[in-house]
Amino acid sequence: MRSTLFRSVVFPAMELYNGTTIQKNLAFLKKSQWWKPAQLEDLQNKKLRALIKHAYHNVPYYHQVFD
Repeated sequence: MRSTLFRSVVFPAMELYNGTTIQKNLAFLKKSQWWKPAQLEDLQNKKLRALIKHAYHNVPYYHQVFD
């Protein structure tokens, strides 16, 4: 009873208050732990490309290096 109350009421309220997405992240991790290696590699490549793009646009050093 207590764990159900925390999981369905208290914890989501704390997430809203703090502005976090722990529940969504946990659900994603539970799902993605069973992905095939190719799916994981695709996700890693997507995140790496986003990181490099961010660095290029926001860090002068990387803007110079990549040009």
